[in-house]
Amino acid sequence: MNQFYQGFALCSAVAMAAGASGCGKPVHAIGGGASTRPSVTILLSNQQSEETADAGSSAGAVEISGYGTFKGRVVVNGTAPTLPPLLAKGAPTKDAICAANEIPDESVVVGPDGGLANVFIYLKKVPGGEIPAPPTEPGVIDQHGCRFTPHAAIFRVDQPLLLKNDDPIAHNTAFQPQKAGAFNQSVSPHDRAGVSYTYTKTEPLPVRARCDFHSWMGSYHLPLDHPWGAVTNPDGTFEIAGVPGTAVEFVVWHETAGYISRGLKVTIEPDQTLEQEITVDAAKLVK
Repeated sequence: MNQFYQGFALCSAVAMAAGASGCGKPVHAIGGGASTRPSVTILLSNQQSEETADAGSSAGAVEISGYGTFKGRVVVNGTAPTLPPLLAKGAPTKDAICAANEIPDESVVVGPDGGLANVFIYLKKVPGGEIPAPPTEPGVIDQHGCRFTPHAAIFRVDQPLLLKNDDPIAHNTAFQPQKAGAFNQSVSPHDRAGVSYTYTKTEPLPVRARCDFHSWMGSYHLPLDHPWGAVTNPDGTFEIAGVPGTAVEFVVWHETAGYISRGLKVTIEPDQTLEQEITVDAAKLVK
């Protein structure tokens, strides 16, 4: 196994098991190459239809001679909406534990400097080269304080997935993928072993999970058949390491804005880092 796959397989196993968007601190370049910093503004169109994106399948026609890093930031153009909490602290509800703390609306999370969190950025088609095996360590979707954590995450096809519950009350976790079988099962109070599920197919769009016992609870997760995807951090930043060094396309999607880009075209140079800023019109974040 070459140096890239030794390091990248470890990163993939840790990052995907945690449902994280990256692996530790930012890696500026595979192999220590230079960094380029173009910028692009992508404004959503009202005329865009919500057709299904073809994500995750391999084009399988390009010879890959090296790998690079794609990183950047998704920022809001304009004033983002301020959303009221889904459940106020102390609000009347059938399970008092749920109102012990305020439950925020995480469908639009914008940092103080305009960074947009929970944006999915993932390779639309694998252009060629070797695809690292999925991690064997399970990914986790937990339920804590009557909220799903994490709110948005990427997992691998054939990676074990555990649905856990940290609360002293039961939750019902349900989701219905487009390609795989539906999941709908209660998760017992304080179930730290978790209920297992495994995706056997990639999904073109993130899948929404819900709790039928507590209607405000919702989250999104995306199974991919490759490791080249990320979810933006609270400050809007993202980083995807080890991307095949060639011309590629990324899908950029957010639960409220929908498609930010169905095919963001970039060229990844081997041993270099490509940085890019993606701008979203604030009007597209109004629910």
